[in-house]
Amino acid sequence: MDKPRPFMCYFCNKTIENDTEFGHISTCGSVLEPCANKCGSYVPRNMRGKHLRECKNKMSKSTSRLNRLSIGNDNYDTNANDSRSAYNNTATMPRIANGANIDLIELKYKIHGLEQFCNQLSQTILMTKSQHQDANQKSENSKMHLKMAFDKLQYQVKIVLEWKRGLELQMEKLNRDVDLFSKFQRETLSKLENFRSLHDSSQKIDTNIKLMQVNFHKEHLNNQELINRLQQDLNEFKDYFAQENAVIGALWNDSRIEADKLKTELNAASKTLEENKSKNTSIVFDLRAVSQISSETADKLDIQDRSLGVIQKEVAQLKLNLDALDTESNVHGTVNFPGQLLWKISKFSEKMENAKENDTMLRSPIFYTQHYGYKVRLQVFLNGIKKWKGRHLIACLHVLKGDYDLLLKWPCCIEGTLILRDLYNPVNPTNFSKYICAKRYAGDEDNEEPQESSTQYIFVPHTTLLKQNFIQEDTLFIEIKTFPSSSKKSDETEL
Repeated sequence: MDKPRPFMCYFCNKTIENDTEFGHISTCGSVLEPCANKCGSYVPRNMRGKHLRECKNKMSKSTSRLNRLSIGNDNYDTNANDSRSAYNNTATMPRIANGANIDLIELKYKIHGLEQFCNQLSQTILMTKSQHQDANQKSENSKMHLKMAFDKLQYQVKIVLEWKRGLELQMEKLNRDVDLFSKFQRETLSKLENFRSLHDSSQKIDTNIKLMQVNFHKEHLNNQELINRLQQDLNEFKDYFAQENAVIGALWNDSRIEADKLKTELNAASKTLEENKSKNTSIVFDLRAVSQISSETADKLDIQDRSLGVIQKEVAQLKLNLDALDTESNVHGTVNFPGQLLWKISKFSEKMENAKENDTMLRSPIFYTQHYGYKVRLQVFLNGIKKWKGRHLIACLHVLKGDYDLLLKWPCCIEGTLILRDLYNPVNPTNFSKYICAKRYAGDEDNEEPQESSTQYIFVPHTTLLKQNFIQEDTLFIEIKTFPSSSKKSDETEL
């Protein structure tokens, strides 16, 4: 329990700080107490001795005590006298002759006994009154004590309730402290785990440091040996450097002499250069004119190179066109039927290289779609064109101006199939086929080249062309079959 709260005493009006109210009241000198002589007065505890010396019941009690003593003595004397008189009377009774005297004596004895009884009754009544007064005094004292005890009890109950409230506050504080302690304990445990992990890591670090120290000691010994070797080499180099320094000093003197000679020669040469400076000025003007002429000549040569490249491409294309004409004139290279063409391309590697260098185009022999039908030709770019160059073989079907165009329907749409023949499996060939289409709006066009608006291109990847069984002995066979026009297929492409 905590230190008691300060309070003010009801009796002494003092502020008490170091004692409880019950403990102070049991020892306070200003507390009122009833008189021990039962005079009905209440005196302070510290004035009790003085009151007892001056109390009015002190004399009455001493007098009553003396009266009781005198009454006792009187009774004793009366009894003694009675006993003596009875003895004497009994002794003299035979001597009395008169019966009346005996009656008189008996009557006296009875009156005397009655007086004694009355005295005793009056004493009993006095004693009963005093006892009744004492009982009343005791009841009043007990009531006073009970009231004081009840007040003390109420005060103590108040103190106990305050102590209970303080204890509840302390319990709440203790609960908060317990919660804080549990939280602190958990944090301490987590920190302890971290500390253990740190301790383990520090032990590992210590072992690593020890290993590093051992390795460092070994490295230090190796470095020391290396330093000793380097010191030895350095000493040897110093000796060598001293020897070389002597040789260089001698060479330096010789070079100094040679430098003086060169200096004199340079002076003479500078004089000669100043003399030739005027001559060089005219030469510089001549050189500038020559450089201008050479730059103009270089530009002309570039133009001629570009035109030469174009001419080379045209020559290469002319060669191919001549080969195509030779093929048309020679039935051996081509099988041509109405609506069908089987075209043999020999020297495929050479023509592919020519296409890569000069962007040449191969033209097939001319054939007709049917008897007296449209005149058509297949054109092939072995190395591709535009953004497909170097990756695809591109082919297109071109409708030419024919002899029977006046008999035919215009505009026309020629559809067919391009087939790459399998040259390794003649029994069960795996040919490559693709839909091909060509259009022309009129039969009186003079342009023999295919127009972008009238030509559809097909694409054959080089990976398909070169890695499968379509080329044998540097020869490729392409077959064209035409058929009546229908809806456009999905694999045609317009550039």
